[in-house]
Amino acid sequence: MRYSRVYASEDGESHIESVEVQLDAVHYLPASPALELSRPFEAQALSLARMPSGWISGLHPAPRRQFLVGLSGRVEICASDGQRLDLGAGDVALVEDRTGKGHSVRVLGAAGACGIVIVLPDQ
Repeated sequence: MRYSRVYASEDGESHIESVEVQLDAVHYLPASPALELSRPFEAQALSLARMPSGWISGLHPAPRRQFLVGLSGRVEICASDGQRLDLGAGDVALVEDRTGKGHSVRVLGAAGACGIVIVLPDQ
């Protein structure tokens, strides 16, 4: 399984990369076949978010380390180096460019976008 990662390099630029997550067969539920599961990620909080059509942020560093999980609609994350990430329903991004120039976010399409924000502890 893969997710996208938005991070800052030492020169202050934000970049986007793809991260492969190892999944292992786990008997997670009693009386059920094994399913594939990653190692647990420690989380501090979970919020639901809705952004209306046309919503655009300015360039900013991430306020905290957080996973963004798309539920509906689409948003575009643009790193300061010009790379773009289209995040839609079912897509996952780890946003952790807490220093430097940061990234911007804009809602694509007329329907707005909904997602889950999962706050992670600082590393």
